[in-house]
Formats: sequence, C-alpha cells, structure tokens
Amino acid sequence: MRILYKWVAILLGIIMIFGSLTGCGIVKRAAVVKPMNGKDIVKDYESAVSVKELDETYSAGLNDFAFQIFSELRDGENIFISPYSISSALSMLYNGADKETREEMAELLGYNQLEGYTKEFDEAANHYMNANSRYLMDEMQKADPKVKFNVANSIWLSTDGEFNDSMETALLAPVRYYYNGDIFSVDFKEDKTLDNINAWVSDKTEGMIDPFIKEFSNKEMLRMFIANAIYFNGKWSVPFLPENTRRDNFNGKNSTRKVDMMVMCDTEFRYYSNNGIQGIEIPYGDERMVMNILIPEDTNSKTIDELYNELTVEEIESLLAQMDTLEKTEIGTLELPKFEMDYGIKVLNEALQELGMQKAFQAGEADFEQIGKDLFVSAVAHKAKIRVEEWGTEASAATGIEMETTSAMPEEKINFIVNVPFIFFIRDTQTDTILFMGEMNQLEWAK
Repeated sequence: MRILYKWVAILLGIIMIFGSLTGCGIVKRAAVVKPMNGKDIVKDYESAVSVKELDETYSAGLNDFAFQIFSELRDGENIFISPYSISSALSMLYNGADKETREEMAELLGYNQLEGYTKEFDEAANHYMNANSRYLMDEMQKADPKVKFNVANSIWLSTDGEFNDSMETALLAPVRYYYNGDIFSVDFKEDKTLDNINAWVSDKTEGMIDPFIKEFSNKEMLRMFIANAIYFNGKWSVPFLPENTRRDNFNGKNSTRKVDMMVMCDTEFRYYSNNGIQGIEIPYGDERMVMNILIPEDTNSKTIDELYNELTVEEIESLLAQMDTLEKTEIGTLELPKFEMDYGIKVLNEALQELGMQKAFQAGEADFEQIGKDLFVSAVAHKAKIRVEEWGTEASAATGIEMETTSAMPEEKINFIVNVPFIFFIRDTQTDTILFMGEMNQLEWAK
C-alpha cells in the first residue's frame, strides 16, 4: 500500500494537509501574505475548555506513538525525527476525522483512552484532546528561559476550494483557538504560494528548514495545507570548551573516521548502567530539558541497535524515567562527537499504515466529512535537522500531511566515550515529552 510522492517533505515540527473539498465556502478570502485571524473564525466558541495539568493518559499515548513511529522508521541508517511534530500535525487533522478513520487515528495517538472519547465525531471530546495539546504547547514554550522552543501552526486554504459548513467549527476554530494557527487564503496554482509557504516554514524554524517543499504533487487539486513547525535551541547547562575539542575516531557501523570530539572532564551527570546499556543525561539551561544518550556498556559485544531491539517500549520508558531520578555522579571523561544530521524527506505513509492508521489513506474509505467530501490522505512526510556543538544543540523539524479528493550508581569515576553508534533523545523531564529522537550509526559531519 506504499505511496510515493515527489513533493513530500517536512521539518522539525510542520504539518500540512491539502485536498479538494466540496460544500459551502466558509471564510472570506484574503491576501496570501496576510493571515485571516479575525474573531469570526472562532466565533461562538464558548464550549472551548482548558486543563490545569497535563492528562497522564494523553502524555503516555504520545510517547507510545513516538516509540512506535521511531521503530517503524529505523532501518540501520541514521535517523532523526520529532515525534512531537508528527503527532501535533496528526492531532490537528484528527479534529476533522470521523467514524473508522477517527477510530484508527485515536488508537494510534492514544486518544481513545482520553476522557469522553467516542468513535464518532464528538466536539466535546475533541475539545479535551485539544486542551491537552494546547497545555503541552504552552508548557514547552515557557519551560526554560535559557532554552528557546518555538511552535507555530497555520492553515492555507485554496481560493478555488468549496468547504463543508462544519469545517469552520470542526477544524479552523480549533486550530486557531488551541494551536494559535494562522489562517491564509491562497491560490496554489501560483508560484508565489509555494514561495510563501517555504518562507513561512523558514521563518518559524530560524532558517534551518529552507526550502521545505520544492514542488506540490498536484497543485491543480491542492485545496488545503496545514502546517506545524517547531524550533529548538538549547545551551548546555555546562558547555564543552572549544579548546578541549580534539580529533578522534568514531567507529561507525560502516566505517571509522576522524571527527571533532568534544571533551569534558570531572563533571557530574546522571548516569545509568544496566542490562548491557549505559546512558547519560546531559541537561540544557535550568536542567528541565535534557539530552539522553545510550551506548553499549561493552562496545566490543552488542551494538546499541541490538540492545535497543531487545527492549520493550515499557522498558525504554522506565530506563529514561529512572535516569531522571538518579543522583548525579562524577564522570571522569565525557566525549561526545560534534555532529549535524539532516534527515531529509521521509514518507511516513507505510509506517503509519503498519501502525494501524489505514482508513485515512484509502480513497473512498477515509472519513473526513467534518472538513469536506471525498477526502483522503495521500502523503504524510517528515523532515528534521539537528546540530550538536560545544555550546549546545539546535534542532528543527516538520511534518506534512497531503490530502486529495477521489477524482544503581557506581562509586568510582566513569568514562562515557561516545565513539560508537548511539541512540539519543531530547526530552522535557517535567511533562515526560519526547521532542526529538534519533540514532547515529555513521557520523556524516566531520571538519
């Protein structure tokens, strides 16, 4: 059931959906460069809700999705994704899903476990899901004044599109109200529209994702594009000193090469060692945001790939949670390679279908009746980029959805030398949210 599309691209946190919709026009058209963010888009929205704390069920569902999509995409090569970006994109689309399409998406994202969930479209249940999404988005953006984390959302509507009357309430209002989304009206057949979308993505990701899309797959049929972009910039709580960086070997999966290895001595970090895996937690800023790195205890025995494959999702989650609570121990020498990874356009169609989200991809079977008739998802794509240096980490990502119509601690000093393939996470320890995760098998960036 695999579907390949030329345009498919995405950055650290962008989601897009487009398609040909039928029904009644719902909003007054506006200039492409100016968003239509008037109060009329969220009128009569008294039913909107808010939450005072993040529902643990919501958080658990998103983390479970993170591990599932990561496992589906792992192929022995380098990988870097933002599961938070992908789930955010799917969450916006979920607002317009109904019946079996809604049921499959809810099961994939864990929304079927939330308070008030129903298999058929239910505005109240959607409000509760969106309220948790809004709470998490706000928490991430204010989590640490020393860490920059931005989230941006938008919907681009075709001037040729005719939409169902329910679309304003089902999709536009939630995206505008809960996701702070900008609403644009555009002509997808004009070249400037592609330029404007790429400029929007570039601006929201500080230029890390530029360009996002080289071309639309079918601009004649394109009717809507929903985007979510995220940008992360965090300085290490204790930075590496550039003068200590040295050239050393990184023993990759396919070859060994000289790389710039950052070095830090006699510094305390949270450290884990058990079942053949050792891990370290390197904090950013005020230490709420962290990077966890996992490598083998014995680098001459099993690889991190083999060790990771032996663990269940529950065991991995337990490992990360345990690291958050451990007392810090002094690490004699920490060596971490400087690296940059650009995880290019990756089509997620097959992975999502393998995980159970199938109806949404089937023409004539998908149910997005709350948005428009005869819509189905033709492509979901993801793109992400990360740069790790002495000062800290910069990362961004985007997710795209295209819609068409038919027509225990050691007592002595420990050395943690990351000179072999490793798995890493960037997480918020307070909400237990995985923002980014990756696997470095072959270091590609060496000066």
